[in-house]
Amino acid sequence: MNTKEAKPTVPADQSRRATGMAGLDNVLEGGFPRSTTILILGTPVSGMELMARQFWEQEKGSTYLILDAEPEEGMVDARHLPPDRLATMMKGDRVVIDSLSSLVKKYTIEIAIQFMTICNRDTRKRGSNILFLCYRDVHEPLEMARLIRSVDIVLELAELVSGSDTVHIMSIRKNRGHQVPEEGIPYLITAKGLEPSTTRRVK
Repeated sequence: MNTKEAKPTVPADQSRRATGMAGLDNVLEGGFPRSTTILILGTPVSGMELMARQFWEQEKGSTYLILDAEPEEGMVDARHLPPDRLATMMKGDRVVIDSLSSLVKKYTIEIAIQFMTICNRDTRKRGSNILFLCYRDVHEPLEMARLIRSVDIVLELAELVSGSDTVHIMSIRKNRGHQVPEEGIPYLITAKGLEPSTTRRVK
């Protein structure tokens, strides 16, 4: 469980939960709606792990299940836990699964979808949020489609390279029951995490 102190970003609407990134909270009108599951798509250099940490560190008692790397302080070492055990480890209002890609590759897409179904039921029951990390371009198109259909919100982190410059863009690809913004959110990767960039939004 997370025991670290973190400065929370407070959503104006208490039916929502702060993402940990003020610029994204503004676009989402206060943060992630409670009782939703979120999928973050990106590459290992997109900053998606930092974004997951920012979300996780907003509240004490949150859970970060790490499946494919050495766990850091406060994280749960889930590298050798089967999916049915993972479900029993999800405590608190904020849960991070890092990563869903590892679950698919190790246990097949069918097992992963079953696990996500359990996660969806858990969020509805407890009013929590579960955030999945998923690596882009490692899954078959049909697998990717099924993963996206199984969550409420999809965020994609992308890198646009122009010469020697790299611009990071966050796009909301799915937001169940809400309109999807046409423009992406430029962001910076800093030592503290992801921060909105002053660059104009990109369509």
